[in-house]
Amino acid sequence: MDAIIIAGVSKSQGSQFSLKKGIHLTKDDEIMSYHNLGRHFGLKPASTLADYTTPYLGGIYLYNFLNRRGITCGLINFLDLELERFKDLLKQNPKIVALSTTFLTDIKSVKSVTRTIRQYAPDIKIVLGGPLVYNSYLLYGMKDTAYDTASCEQDFYFLNHAPELHDDIDLFVVEEQGETTLHQIITTINNRGDLSTVPNLASYDRDNQLTFSERKTEDNAFEEDLVDWREIPEDYLFPIFPLRGSRGCPYKCAYCNFCHGRKFRLKDIDIAAKEVSALADTGKVKIIRFTDDNLFLTREHVEQYCKMLIRSGKGLKWTSFIRANSITEDNVQLLKDSGCILAQIGMESGSKQILKGMNKKDSPENYEKVIELLNANGISTQLYFIVGFPGETQETIDETIQMINRFSHKGPGINHIMVFPFVLAPLSPIYLPENRGEYHLSGYMTRWKHDTMDFSQAYAYAKEFFLRCKNVYPFYGIDEFYEVDIAKLKEVAQLRMQIRKAEVMDSPEGVKQGWDKLRNVMTS
Repeated sequence: MDAIIIAGVSKSQGSQFSLKKGIHLTKDDEIMSYHNLGRHFGLKPASTLADYTTPYLGGIYLYNFLNRRGITCGLINFLDLELERFKDLLKQNPKIVALSTTFLTDIKSVKSVTRTIRQYAPDIKIVLGGPLVYNSYLLYGMKDTAYDTASCEQDFYFLNHAPELHDDIDLFVVEEQGETTLHQIITTINNRGDLSTVPNLASYDRDNQLTFSERKTEDNAFEEDLVDWREIPEDYLFPIFPLRGSRGCPYKCAYCNFCHGRKFRLKDIDIAAKEVSALADTGKVKIIRFTDDNLFLTREHVEQYCKMLIRSGKGLKWTSFIRANSITEDNVQLLKDSGCILAQIGMESGSKQILKGMNKKDSPENYEKVIELLNANGISTQLYFIVGFPGETQETIDETIQMINRFSHKGPGINHIMVFPFVLAPLSPIYLPENRGEYHLSGYMTRWKHDTMDFSQAYAYAKEFFLRCKNVYPFYGIDEFYEVDIAKLKEVAQLRMQIRKAEVMDSPEGVKQGWDKLRNVMTS
């Protein structure tokens, strides 16, 4: 075997900066998703790998990319859940382990994986690529300028040369895409060639000196994304499956570091249609989760994609991020007819002042109109909000909560909200020295303050949202839409929130009554 691809670890802990443990209903320190409630009430067996219904797309894409080029490799989606498979693959003497950082956001999280790899394969060559490495390379290019890279030294590579921060990695792929570079690495090793001739690499030598090979930008065609599902082992297919329809982002939201240095490209609709049709033909995939933040950019693109899904989807359901201003009275029926069950919308705030500062290019009035349209057509929502962006005050937070409480709840769908305290992320526009000055913004990541707030205050305000907002619920995962019909799920969502509020209000009787009702609903 040439390589083992590791896409990441399981997603059971949730987002790094979300408030899951604060606002989700838990029992014995376990978040009470619909699946876990079933196990709690004795309706389901103990959790297994098969319960993880959404794999990482990046791993499957790399597996397909390399196999089509004659590279033999194995794939691990969730290393913590697939240790036995990993150990079996090691018996085939792979030359490298390729580790993606799509869901590993800092050095510490990478080390949690590499420690496991080294435990079972102490001498194998580990190649690290993905967003964390690419962002580290961008930040390295700004070192020794007015840009604050010093604060990033424990989280990003190349900024601090302390061996313990990088000595578990043999090669870094510093290209944004990187799949062609990975193929060249494996081919060069197989041919016993000189790795220094491979472009887009960073590494440390025996004297701990950092070196970079020649930079050569990759522009891999979207046709390369077209996975040959006939060649993908069946156990890599899950009922809820991710697809990608774009790269990069054309917007410049002030809080977001996703767009920095990344060219925006949309996949041709015909290529997407082939992928959707192929997934439908597997018979195993039931829901498509488009991973893009910006696939449904315009009203025209919503119409184009919905018509394609009606033609090619063969009854598949789907979910995606959708820009609020691309949803209208004219196309919302198309969304429903094409199988959209959940619209993910980054609203961020209900304050015009904060939205302007964020460069969101939308309005609270439009948000309310869009929610009414979606609710009336039975489409659930997953709405994202950020608390604490520079300029945020108690008054602007009140505006956001008041907007949420004006949302329509006419149809069977469920309105979920996810609330995040603002994070001062490197490579985001607001991180720039000239933009910080406007708000006297200082700090890094979760250690920040500005004229009107600091992180601890934002975190406290964010936790209050679920006590002050009406008829909106925490999001427990797209898996729930696969496991249960929407009417029953809505009952479960209401009772979970009722119990959680009773816990916060220290009402043992309310908690007991809520659990009794929840048991009745789950077992009915």
